Amino acid sequence: MAAVTAQMVGQLREKTGAGMMQAKKALVEADGDMDAAVTIIRKTSKGKVEGRSDRAAAEGIVVSLVNENKTVGVLVELNSETDFVARNEAFRALARQVAQKVAAYAPGQVPKDNDALLADASLAETITEAAGRIGEKIALGRFERFGAPEGNVVGAYVHNPGGSGDEGGKIGVLVEATGADAAALTTLTREIALHIASANPMYLAESDVAPGILDKESEIALAQAQADPKMAGKPQQVLDNVVKGRVRKFLEDTVLLKQAYVRDPAKTIEQLVKETNGASIVRFVRFRVGETYTQVAGVNDTEGGHTANGASSAQ
Repeated sequence: MAAVTAQMVGQLREKTGAGMMQAKKALVEADGDMDAAVTIIRKTSKGKVEGRSDRAAAEGIVVSLVNENKTVGVLVELNSETDFVARNEAFRALARQVAQKVAAYAPGQVPKDNDALLADASLAETITEAAGRIGEKIALGRFERFGAPEGNVVGAYVHNPGGSGDEGGKIGVLVEATGADAAALTTLTREIALHIASANPMYLAESDVAPGILDKESEIALAQAQADPKMAGKPQQVLDNVVKGRVRKFLEDTVLLKQAYVRDPAKTIEQLVKETNGASIVRFVRFRVGETYTQVAGVNDTEGGHTANGASSAQ
């Protein structure tokens, strides 16, 4: 049996427009023979190869939008097949248009998922027309909207190493904060969002970590310690201290408030927040292009938006 490589799968997809799994299956069946694999795909596709609807939209951008009052924040991930298209201004404009659409909904009427959002015929048609002009599959990856009560502030940050975050980027973050004046919270949410983009925390506070997760981390840490030759013959108390240390390190790595601030590792995010008297972080969400999940950390009462990468698309 000939080995089927990722390069071979890519070549076959370029020749036929087939989906990844279809191409791999055909190559396996053809024992690596490219011409035979093309024939297999043509036969199984009844004389036609798969079109854009079966091609992967794994590239794309994340864009953010925060209203003037900083009470509504939106993240949108729009996916394309190639990074070249993701850098196209028309594609970026389309992503911003989707974000504006999400931001414009009245509270309580925000679509709960991609399908509900694309039930808006004009928006769905706009995406379909853009896909036709561009010649690639375009998929609404996901969106999230924070609607904050009066007194709270929503901030956003989009990481774009090659330009301004206003143009979109590969990572986007929304943060909601409360407890201080608007100017102070605006500065704080921006800094926290920038930190989250870099540090990728999973939880807001230690209390958000389920006991079962900590039990699992303790179990893993103990097994690792017991398997370490340097720990052979050590008393149980020493092993217990090692486990506690590794669990503490897990919390420092994954809990936002326990993380070292990226601009000043000498202080934690919790200390940074305390410097803004009375402030506290309510929640945050982070998008990275191509992820298949969304986790809102903190008070999870987003008005709309769910992960559905590739599920709602235009061709």
